[in-house]
Amino acid sequence: MIFHFDGYSLDTVTYVLSKGGEAIPVEPKAFRLLQFLVENRERVVVKNEIIEQVWDGRIVSDAVLTTGINAVRRAVGDNGKTQRIIKTFPGKGYRLIAEVEVENWFSRNSVTQTPFDKPAIAVLPFTNLSGDAEQEFFADGLTEDIITALSYWKSFSVISRNSTFQYKGASPDIREVATHLNVGYVLEGSVRQSGDRIRISAQLVQGTTGNHIWAEKYDRTIEDFFELQDEITQVIAAKLEPELAKAEWRRTANKQTADMNAWECYHRALSALDEYTEESNLKAQELFKRAIELDPSHGRAYSGLAYAIFRYSHDGYSRDRGYDLENIRRLAKQANTFDDRDATGYLMQAVAVSFSGELEHGIALAHRAIGLNPNQTQAYLPLGNALNLLGRSEEAIGRFEMALRLNPNDVRAHIFLSYLADAYLNNRDYENTVTFAQMAIERQPGHGRSHGTLAAALGHLGRTSEARAALSTCLELHPGFVENHPYLNLYRNSEDREHLLDGFKKAGWSGG
Repeated sequence: MIFHFDGYSLDTVTYVLSKGGEAIPVEPKAFRLLQFLVENRERVVVKNEIIEQVWDGRIVSDAVLTTGINAVRRAVGDNGKTQRIIKTFPGKGYRLIAEVEVENWFSRNSVTQTPFDKPAIAVLPFTNLSGDAEQEFFADGLTEDIITALSYWKSFSVISRNSTFQYKGASPDIREVATHLNVGYVLEGSVRQSGDRIRISAQLVQGTTGNHIWAEKYDRTIEDFFELQDEITQVIAAKLEPELAKAEWRRTANKQTADMNAWECYHRALSALDEYTEESNLKAQELFKRAIELDPSHGRAYSGLAYAIFRYSHDGYSRDRGYDLENIRRLAKQANTFDDRDATGYLMQAVAVSFSGELEHGIALAHRAIGLNPNQTQAYLPLGNALNLLGRSEEAIGRFEMALRLNPNDVRAHIFLSYLADAYLNNRDYENTVTFAQMAIERQPGHGRSHGTLAAALGHLGRTSEARAALSTCLELHPGFVENHPYLNLYRNSEDREHLLDGFKKAGWSGG
């Protein structure tokens, strides 16, 4: 909005105070205070309201508030004696009394905004709530790193730093920001330090409605600013991607497939995969294929289809228990032909070559995926799995822990936990194997491989009755699981293979 009063114009979109077309320098706090007074011009605003809105609820003295009011008065040619524009009500508060005319910003600035062909997000500068100006660099650095981290993803567009930092020090209406920047989503947050503790809050807001989609708080100790910054950035960026995907799915939920464009088909397919049923997997495959029909150069639809086909066998739906590795590899390579920066394409190539026994090649491809997108949690799975199969189980444990740390609430977290349990089993750490296998089962009781890993660990621990029960559940979910174990013949060291089989035998398996 643009507010006109006494020859002055206050633009709350571009954050400029001007007179006669000339911009007037104003400190951010003074601008926020003036905007608050203008927007609430119909009434007297009291001290506590001003402190809450302009100083974010921090404790400030009457002198600081008076200094702020005086700064606003100077900016608009007013003073405490004449009180021509801002009137003081002793013991109560302040009110802007000048006559105000309101103009819609977009009626003046008729900018043609071409819609993005995919979801777009703006990251506003994180607010420093520490009361220490020296910590401003941390809030700004965190904001910039989140923008950079989100830019790794090809599934949405990210507004540049130069456009979003114009809102620094202000409290804009999120809906106006979204309209101004032509985005569907806005991320905002704050940083507060107290002693050696720091709290970072972040929330994702839908631009058109102002409704919160997701919010989280992160509490950490300040041991190393830059390591902390990297950690928080990765966690927030990794969390945002599935939240944006879910929001896009809700946006298109009522559309029929025939009415969707390629992008919408792609996101609906991703959402269907999260339902973890055979029917939803097949639906996802059809949606990915439809996306390819609509846009044959849509690289991520190819990698998505490769992932869905892999999951169809991996989740136990395939009747022959086999993996269509040749097709998976072909689709993944095709994805990277169209988009050489598609991390999921390299992820699925890593899976295909690893399951073909090319473990070192699989590690290289997984590293390529992570290099393109360090927050691609799924890429840590083939990397850790290949390391485990090579007998480097301790390294594998670290990779799986990284995946969980990046996104502990992912709908696929039970898979990370199951892989972690596998690595602990191969490391002969049976107690931790049991712990993480049980955690995976709690997340997804129908994940048969977790029951199988649990059975082998319990067998090695001599907890025979529990081991037999776990193996029985595993075989009910996936008959022939041991004989068709996806990794049984991929262990580079024969003793690791025999160790796994021995655990199954101690759990009651009577196969060869």
